Amino acid sequence: MKGNFIFLLAVLLLSAVPAMAANRVQLEWDFSFDEESSISGFSIYMRTDGGEYPDDPVATPAADERLAEIPGLDDGTYWFCIAAVISVNGTESSRSGEAGITFDNGEISYPFSVTSPTILRIQGTPE
Repeated sequence: MKGNFIFLLAVLLLSAVPAMAANRVQLEWDFSFDEESSISGFSIYMRTDGGEYPDDPVATPAADERLAEIPGLDDGTYWFCIAAVISVNGTESSRSGEAGITFDNGEISYPFSVTSPTILRIQGTPE
């Protein structure tokens, strides 16, 4: 009887633990700027479907990087855009066009084709 109670308690505890978000996105981009040496990095912004872009970026790759990974995403639709950070005063360039991706129970779809010449590739990995 005691063994059955411990087993039942373990099952209840395991079922109460929320599933961990394991989806991730890789973004690759190209950026041409007249004075590339004045770029200190990039700001990558992410929003959910129907949401607005926040003020704070989700990733800030260095100026010499052209690839970023955003891990820990739940199922849903996500939109991304990129801006260059100008090192002289910390301002940002205009944001790129959007690239979108949807995760749905291990399936990936791309709800919007990339129209920006800045974002070259968006790739998702469900786990």
